[in-house]
Parts: sequence; structure tokens; C-alpha cells
Amino acid sequence: MHRSQEKGGNRGHRGEGVLHPPRQNTTGKNRALQRWINARKLAARKVRKKAHPQREAARERHETAAAVKAAAKRKAREGDLSFGTFNVRTLACSGRNPIGHNVMTVMQICSATGCDVIGLQETRRAGQGSIAHDGYVIIWSGARAGTKDKRGVHGVGIVIKEAMWESVGEEGRTVECICPRLMKVRLQIGRTCGVAFVVGYAPTETVRTTAGGDVNAKDSFWTALDAAIREVHSRDHLVVLMDANARTGRRRDGCCDAKIMGAYGRDIMNNNGERLLGLASDNQLSLTNTYFRTPKGGVQHTFQSSNKGKEKYRLDFILMRQADRRFVRNVSVKRVDFKDSDHNLVLTTVRLPPRVAPNRRVRGNSGSRRIRIDLERLRKDKHLRDAFQNRASSRPPPTALRRPTGETAAELTATVMSAAAETAPLARCARGQRGWYTAKRSTRSSKRLKRLRRHSSNCVGPQRIAPSKRP
Repeated sequence: MHRSQEKGGNRGHRGEGVLHPPRQNTTGKNRALQRWINARKLAARKVRKKAHPQREAARERHETAAAVKAAAKRKAREGDLSFGTFNVRTLACSGRNPIGHNVMTVMQICSATGCDVIGLQETRRAGQGSIAHDGYVIIWSGARAGTKDKRGVHGVGIVIKEAMWESVGEEGRTVECICPRLMKVRLQIGRTCGVAFVVGYAPTETVRTTAGGDVNAKDSFWTALDAAIREVHSRDHLVVLMDANARTGRRRDGCCDAKIMGAYGRDIMNNNGERLLGLASDNQLSLTNTYFRTPKGGVQHTFQSSNKGKEKYRLDFILMRQADRRFVRNVSVKRVDFKDSDHNLVLTTVRLPPRVAPNRRVRGNSGSRRIRIDLERLRKDKHLRDAFQNRASSRPPPTALRRPTGETAAELTATVMSAAAETAPLARCARGQRGWYTAKRSTRSSKRLKRLRRHSSNCVGPQRIAPSKRP
């Protein structure tokens, strides 16, 4: 007998075994055999369902609930935004290609990962410019290595999905190139709020004096970054995408607050790490990389040296406001096929809700002024209605020429309401009184209350009867 038949061939439910033949190739002539196997499986399932209907019903409910939960997760992911940061080492174009091979590779990476916005560091592309290609828009800013040297040095950039870039329009986006190491881009996503992306490339731990650089580059960069963050309005969402060249270490007692860094820090702290934590503390920011545990087999480091990969550090960070950290769903590190870079791509998934406008009137606010109109008098009194019509018609009509419909409607509503308030104002009652609660009603309610109290005092409730003793 076949080994599979010896072990599990006669296995069934409570003595009702189902014989399963050995596994064979089901192509061609063996399709009939496969149909026979499927029929026997269905018969065995019917037997189990008949023997244990509750267990099978629970299994079906579990499968249905799992399918509903998976569908809800897919629907929730549709509203998420994906941001990232990546040190590309160079985006300089060489040869006859005006776009550059590395630029096209970066856009392919964005398309493969489905990322909406990626901050780029160390672009080494001189000057400022933008390119739209393959569904993405890339903006860069850099400096030349010297007056006679055309090669670029430092530089930052940002890649934005073209659909997202075009949806906000020219009035809803601003680009500010602060310096060759710093850039700020704001996109309007709501009526009064937006998302401000600050892309930064911090100097290395040991700054070397080169052409186009200075000894105080580290101090000037961190000062400029702090100023750029403070300029972002409080109602805007802030996302800092940077290669900080910083090692933060692990969270220790007295080192930093849990709101600044999570429980998954790593490496030994350096000077840039102290500056980064100080910046986050002063501006109430959180290092989102440190709040998510790396799955088994995943990548923790964002930098790996070319010296046989002995040095592995986390140097790239994504920072957000502490109030917005609850919107961060996940942060991960991905290896990408980019031969010129020794960094990994850092991605975060965020769900940003639109903020409420601070100047919006809140319903129920006692300080807000409301127009009070006596509608009953307007309905019953004909002379009052005529006076209201005359007063409303005497006012100048709203100018609707080249104005939005909402503004014209608001002006017309204000005109009608003000005329009604001047014609039939509703008298404001004194504190603690109501217009409908007159003295006559007060007397009636007090008499009714006295009768109810007298009736309740005369009523006797049911008495407890003691159980009779047995003889």
C-alpha cells in the first residue's frame, strides 16, 4: 500500500473514512481523476457539516468575517498617503540625455513603490529646475563646486506624483529653495490647511572644508532648518524628510522624552544626533522611524558603507509633529536597485485628515452673535410684512459680476436677515426666564405639583408578608 494511504488514506470522521488516491499529474487524461478527488472532498465536507453543524457554521462565519476585514483594510488603504526619503548620491546628467539616467531610475522606484512624495538628498545637480516625466514631477536645488567648476555639490530635491501636483493648482503650491541643503514645498489639501514638506541634507559628522563649503556649515544648516520649521503654520501638517547624518542611540532615562523618540532607537549617539533630538524637542516633533518595530528579516539600517558593508547605521529620518503622530500607520526601510547610492529608501504611510478651520463658528458657542427674528409677528401682521419688503428692496443688491456663487448667496442672505432683524426683532428674555413661561402657567404647575405630592403621600405601598411556619 502507498505510504500516503497508510498514514492518512483511511482518515475520516468518526469511522466514516474517505479514501484518497495518491497524488498524480492532473493534466491531460488525469482531469477526470481530479474531478473525482474534488467530489470526494465535497462529500467529506458534507459529512462533517452534518455531524457538527455548529462547528461548520462557525467556520463559515469566521471566513466571512476575515473577508470583510480584508476588504475594509483595502478600502482604508485607498485614502493613505505614502512619503519617503532617499539619499541618491547623485542625479547629475551625463551624455546626451537631458533628463539623466538616475532621474529616470528614481521615478521608476517611485512608481514601483507607489510613493506619492519622496525627498531626495545629495542630488549634486547645480542650479534649480524641475522635470515632469513618467507621471512624476521632480524639483531640485543645488550649488556648483566652484566658480569655474560646473559640477554640482550637495543639493536636495523632491519627487511628487504628477496627479497630486496638478490637483492643487498653481495657487495651492509653493516651492522655496532656502539653500543647497534645504528646500520647503507646501501643498494645499484643504480650505485652510496644507502639507509642508521640508527636505534637508545635513553636513556629515566631520565637515571638510571644500570649494563651496565653509567650516560653520553644520551650525548654519541646523539654524536654517529650525527657522524653516518654525515658519510653517500651526494648522498645516509638517513632514520633514532628511538625511540627518545623525545617530540617535537608544532611549534612556533623561535622554529624551517618549514623545520625541520611540523604543526602537539604535546606534551610538553622535553630535548630529544630539542636534536632531534638540531640534525635535524645541519644535515638538517625533522621529517616526523609532516607533515601529522592524519585522523579522527586515532592514533596520538606512546606510551601509561600501567597505564590505561593515558600517551600518540609521542616518535618514522622517519627522512629524507630535500631534500628527497618531496618523502614521507604518514606517519601513526598503532596499532599492540604485547602484550609485549606499542608502536605503525610508517609507512611511500616513493618513492625514483635513483640519478644522480655526475661524469657523462652533455651534452652541455663547460668544457668537446670532440674529433673532420674531417669525410669528411676520406671519400674522400684514403691515409688518410690507415694511420688511420695503426695507429689503431698498438695500443695494449684491454684485454678482465675476464673483463666486457662494459669496453672492452669502451677501444676499445677510441683506435679507438684517432687514428682518430691524423690522421684527425678537425680544431677549431676562436671564432665568422664558417668554412662554408666564405667571399663569407658573401657578398651574405649582398646584399640579402639590396634588401629585398629596397623592403620593396617601398611597401605601405593598407590605411584605412573612412566610407562614409549617406545623
